[in-house]
Order: sequence, then structure tokens, then C-alpha cells
Amino acid sequence: MTVYATNRGLKYPRYELENGVKVERFNCYAPGEAYYLSLEMLMRLRKVRFDVVHAHGYHAFPLHFSVLAECNRFVATPHFHGVGHSSFRNSLIRLARPFGRRTLEKADRIVAVSEYEKSLICQQFGFDSSRVTVVPNGVDFSEFLQLYYTCHYNMIWEKTLKGEQSTSLSKTGFLTMICLQFQFTTDQCFLTKKGR
Repeated sequence: MTVYATNRGLKYPRYELENGVKVERFNCYAPGEAYYLSLEMLMRLRKVRFDVVHAHGYHAFPLHFSVLAECNRFVATPHFHGVGHSSFRNSLIRLARPFGRRTLEKADRIVAVSEYEKSLICQQFGFDSSRVTVVPNGVDFSEFLQLYYTCHYNMIWEKTLKGEQSTSLSKTGFLTMICLQFQFTTDQCFLTKKGR
């Protein structure tokens, strides 16, 4: 197995072997920690052959460059959210949509990390839902057990509002947003209130 990754500022070694996995990192241009444009990676991908290429991150160049690698199967996990963090980035996303669509069309399988992401991909690119498989990110909840007892959503709500003059988001709206983001039901959120 080989992992190709960007290496902004050359902070990490170019080549590394980690638990039997070969890692090769490429210098990149990433203004505002975005896009991760690496011409080195582009050139390398044009020269390699793999059985399977599994690329991540619709909102950065490496996913789109990955279609250039010769392979038997191409899997894309876009982590697509459809919007940028500024008006400028939103414009870029709209302009790049045809290019992004072509990348995703080349995928043998598209993997979304939530039903919400799947619906965004199907809606914005016109894909049939059968093209997209949902595989949620794995979470080991045992690592967070102490947080369940010390950090209820009311505490998060209060910290979110701290220092803010006003907000249009109600407490109920905030809870709904948290539940949608993490795919919990309201009942599951309230489980955090129970003690040991």
C-alpha cells in the first residue's frame, strides 16, 4: 500500500514507511490552508500504476489529480460540503463544478461519510443514489466517555454564545444542528445527561 500526501512547507519527510505502509509526500501550494496544489504529485500520478486508487477531498486538487493514475478501480471519498468559507471560495466551487463532476463520474464508487453528504452529491451533480455508498467515519466512543458526563450540549451552547452580542440561532436550532452534524437523534443527545 502506498499513500500520497501533500507536504506544505516540507514539514515532514519526503519518504516514510509507517506500519508497512509507504508514504510519499509532495510539496504543495496551499493558500489559506486550502486547495493543496502539487504539480509534483500531478507528475507522479501520471507515471504510476495501482490496483486501486482511493482519493479523498473534493475541495482540493489531489482528488482530481488522482484520476490520472492508471488503476483497475478508482474510489472517491469527496467529503463534499458544497460551499466554501468565503464568497471567493464559493465562486471557485461553482466554477469548478463541471471539472469536479467529471472527476466523480470517473469513480467506480463514490463514498460519502453521511446521508447528508450523499444527498448533496446526488443533488448537486445529478447522480443516482445507487452510485454513492455511505460509510460513516469511525469513532471509538470509549475515548470520549468522560466527556459525556462533563460536557452537555447546554455547556457547548453557552460557550458558543460567549462573547457574542446576538445570534439568530435558537437553543433548539443549535441542538438540531448538532444532531444533524453528528447524525444523532434528539434522544441520543439527551443521553449525555445521564450519570454513571
